[in-house]
Amino acid sequence: MDNNKIQKNMRKCLACGEVHPMQICPLIQKKMGNYFKQPKRSYLIGNILLRCIQKKVDILQVLCEMAELCENIEESCAEWIENAVPLNLITEYFAVSLNCPESDFFINPCKTSKKFSELLELDYTSNVNIERDENDKVKEIELYMEIPEYTQVIAKCEGKYSGMVTYSFILKKTYIGGKKYSYGSYLKLPTVIWTKYNLPEAVKKFPKGKTYWWTTLTSTSPTEILLIEEDNGDLQRLFEREFDNIWDEDDALDFYSVDDEKFDFWMKTINNNINLKQIEWKSHRGNSYYGKNNYNEFILKHNADNEQEYSLYIRRDDGTGICFTCDKNNNRGENPLKTLHHKIENQLNNSQTKVERAEKLEIGIKDFLVRQNMFKCIHSAHGIKNITGIISIIDNDGKKKQEIIPAGYCPQCKTYFIMESTYQKLKKKGHILCRITDEKTYYRTFFVNGTKLAQESILMQYGYNVSQVGGLSDKERQNILAVLIDYEVLSKSEIISYLDFFIRQRSHMSTIETAISKWEEDEEFVEHYRIGEYTKFGVNAIYRR
Repeated sequence: MDNNKIQKNMRKCLACGEVHPMQICPLIQKKMGNYFKQPKRSYLIGNILLRCIQKKVDILQVLCEMAELCENIEESCAEWIENAVPLNLITEYFAVSLNCPESDFFINPCKTSKKFSELLELDYTSNVNIERDENDKVKEIELYMEIPEYTQVIAKCEGKYSGMVTYSFILKKTYIGGKKYSYGSYLKLPTVIWTKYNLPEAVKKFPKGKTYWWTTLTSTSPTEILLIEEDNGDLQRLFEREFDNIWDEDDALDFYSVDDEKFDFWMKTINNNINLKQIEWKSHRGNSYYGKNNYNEFILKHNADNEQEYSLYIRRDDGTGICFTCDKNNNRGENPLKTLHHKIENQLNNSQTKVERAEKLEIGIKDFLVRQNMFKCIHSAHGIKNITGIISIIDNDGKKKQEIIPAGYCPQCKTYFIMESTYQKLKKKGHILCRITDEKTYYRTFFVNGTKLAQESILMQYGYNVSQVGGLSDKERQNILAVLIDYEVLSKSEIISYLDFFIRQRSHMSTIETAISKWEEDEEFVEHYRIGEYTKFGVNAIYRR
């Protein structure tokens, strides 16, 4: 060990007067132990940020002002002070900046956790990072999140820092021992805050300038600020729900060759489970299958672009996934994953007659339909009935038709479920006449008979969107709005109210001018719809100019 480092630590402790070489003072350690026993931690900054979001105050600007205030305190003294500690700076200065009392920052941490779980959304452009220890055990998993209404930087100090991007957020699961994990929400600043000095004594101490680091009792970083941390609660449920949806994506996986000994272990496990009927397989996206036993999840995919290639995805008991891919260029001769695929296919075909005899139910335009990879109600105690669903679509000619599909139904929630592959086939035939949501959104929101909705969800559930990537044409968007009016799902005034809300909420965001213009055009369409300016076509369903 470095002797100089030991010598630096051979000093008397400021807290108790004893010497603790290379150790934390026992007095501090005991209090830190009590701190970690608290179920919710470090939520003060989280509450401050929530007020910044509410009042549309840029937090980077306030942090820069606080850093400047610290510099002024140090420079104003007769001698340069390197370690000034302004005890009340954070809460008092934020209270002044937000024009609110300091008590606003000390609300119940359960409310803080709940609010962040409602605001945070997964950033699908870059969504996961997994860190492991030397024994290949998970140390932490990071999900990259965003809060759509708090992304743009509008700080006055922006000109000083070149190349700044938007605010982003991290939802982190950290291993803390045994079978325990902590869950934390972090704000990721778009830049570090730094200063360069001109005074000789300051240049001598900081020749390269000074970077400000933001610390809590458990973290320190120049760009990441811990907002709230908990062992269980709303952040935990949000993390697990989001990670459930992406565990089989490339960024979340470890890839192995089928020649690896791990492959033999898993193939033996799967075949034993199949023989003992311990895995129930279901059709998955496209020509793939999903299965689950008591400990693991399995997805067997067939590559549509290369019919010789099959991939096996396995979710381990720590929640993370591994993937084995096999094609004709392998050292095993016959493709073992192709053999497994055919085995599962035959098993499902043999049980198909049970589905054909299932009860028939008509899925109406106001009914709620969830696209899933397996039929599962949000209430785990509820049973799902296999049914034959009768569902209406509007085809490309504006005609109403009925389609017969395999589906699931929860009688308690009055909610229907279809496989993602079934949904994609229906979508190609025309516009589906019912409320549809995906698995991710369904698990994010507790629905009661499908009626507890986010303010914009009902339009989205009927397929309305203004996305530039894979979005709808003007005609397609307005056809959807016409269907909602004709079938009395929403009144004209309700639709206009929703569109007004979208425009007001995002009017300050220059990056979505195209979306705003589409909402304005659709609002005009609804205002004039069926009062002589538009002509009707189809069967009481779709109108066009």
